[in-house]
Amino acid sequence: MGSFNYHFLVVALLLFINAESSSNINHDKSSLLTLKSHITSNPYNVLKNNWTIETSVCSWIGVTCDSGNNRVTELDISDMGLQGTISPEIGNLSSLVSLNMSENLFHGLLPTSIFNMSSLQVLSFRNNSLCGSLPKDMCSGHSNLSRWLRVFLLSYNKFDGKIPSSLGQCSHLKLISMAQNNFVENMPSGIGNLSSLVNLIMSGNLLHGPVPTSIFNISSLQVVSFWNNSLSGNLPVDLCSHNTLPKLRILFLGYNKFDGEIPSSLGQCSQLEWIDLSDNGFVGNVPGGIGNLSSLVNLYMTDNLLRGPIPISIFNISSLEVVSFWNNSLSGNLPVDLCNHNALPKFRILYLAYNKFDGEISSSLGQYSQLEWISFSNNGFVGNVPSEIENLSSLVKIFMSNKLLHG
Repeated sequence: MGSFNYHFLVVALLLFINAESSSNINHDKSSLLTLKSHITSNPYNVLKNNWTIETSVCSWIGVTCDSGNNRVTELDISDMGLQGTISPEIGNLSSLVSLNMSENLFHGLLPTSIFNMSSLQVLSFRNNSLCGSLPKDMCSGHSNLSRWLRVFLLSYNKFDGKIPSSLGQCSHLKLISMAQNNFVENMPSGIGNLSSLVNLIMSGNLLHGPVPTSIFNISSLQVVSFWNNSLSGNLPVDLCSHNTLPKLRILFLGYNKFDGEIPSSLGQCSQLEWIDLSDNGFVGNVPGGIGNLSSLVNLYMTDNLLRGPIPISIFNISSLEVVSFWNNSLSGNLPVDLCNHNALPKFRILYLAYNKFDGEISSSLGQYSQLEWISFSNNGFVGNVPSEIENLSSLVKIFMSNKLLHG
């Protein structure tokens, strides 16, 4: 009798588990069909012909289920030209790990139910027309999202309001992109606590005030982009000192209101490939240490208040393709052997217009075989325009308007 009871209980338990699993996957299916019903335009008819009540949800395009086909774990309906709103029922997909609805035409508010999903690691709504503010407590201690979220991509939408200060409590975040929205006010200081952060992209918003210095102490950072905001203040003097940013490759701070001197320690971020500090109020000299950045490809310092000579060592960085110091108060002669010894084999663009350079333009300029654009206008250059420039077969544009140049 005892044996019979044991087997009966086992069978009953298995039936319960199967019923529970069936209920869960049907619940997920219902939530996705509700999402489909909110889509008003489906130009390729992908969902119309594939997401049907008669078929298994785990066979639908863009849907991935767990190994037992018990729950939906991934939803990727990116780049399908879909238009409509996002239904709150999407938050019922409680086992979802990755949600990607980027590159569509979704509009309206982002349902707050999404921020209560307990398993999410990837959340991407990049390049839609979504609007409204983010929940203040989206990553607070009691939030489900704070436990697993690693990728958070909202760029190219119409979000506004403040960036939630709780964002710094999503402690596993590696990628944040909130560019090209209408976020306002200060950058949350808590972002500096995200010790695993790799990419931080906040370009094209309405942010103002200083950048929290703690952000520049995140050793895992590779990309920092605050381009085109109204951020202000000085950069930390020890920006790259003591190997604090050993992996930093891209630093975009152009089109803001930063001022003060460019930290001399910038030359210690040895992996830098792209620097853009254009259109700010930086003063003083160009740091000589930049010439030590052996991986540097693009250097933009246009539209500042920089003065003094360009460090000669910059023209020895063999990886350089673009140098732009247009519209500063830089002065002095350019090196006579500017292009000798094939020191810059990939060099394409040289913008030095609207400065105070003088002396003769070196004939070695004609050795830059890859040069496409040259702008030396509105300086104090004297003498002849080097005839060797005629050898530059890739040259597209050249600007040499200087009163004292001839030939």
